[in-house]
Amino acid sequence: MDASQEIKILQSLKGDTYFAQVFKPETIDAMCENIRRDFMIDCGIDVFENCHSAMKARSEALTNKGLLDEANGTIESLREQKSEMTDLIIQLLYAGNNPSTDQEAEKFLDTYIGRKEIIKHKIKLGLKLSDLDEKWLYNNL
Repeated sequence: MDASQEIKILQSLKGDTYFAQVFKPETIDAMCENIRRDFMIDCGIDVFENCHSAMKARSEALTNKGLLDEANGTIESLREQKSEMTDLIIQLLYAGNNPSTDQEAEKFLDTYIGRKEIIKHKIKLGLKLSDLDEKWLYNNL
């Protein structure tokens, strides 16, 4: 392969290529100039400078992925805690079978949890569905 072919190939590696992810366009140009002058391709070029920035970016990406995984774990834990607290609240509010308390409980739960979640937890806990629950199911299924 002659020098002009090497230069042509190096120039074609600029842009959206794996090679360009490590070597900046000006580094590729410097390599081409070294070939034109018949110097070693890495003469006067800090090849590792480009590698260091790529390695640093990769390290930051791995760190961010770790933080994201940790945040996702926290979110899942909070969802589980919310579900357990919802079960407890529903059990406590409906334990007395007092119609006036049940109506207050319905309003409270509707405001903070939502009808869909109330129904889901009542079914899970084996509690009787209210008229409001049945009406919601009828309208939303």
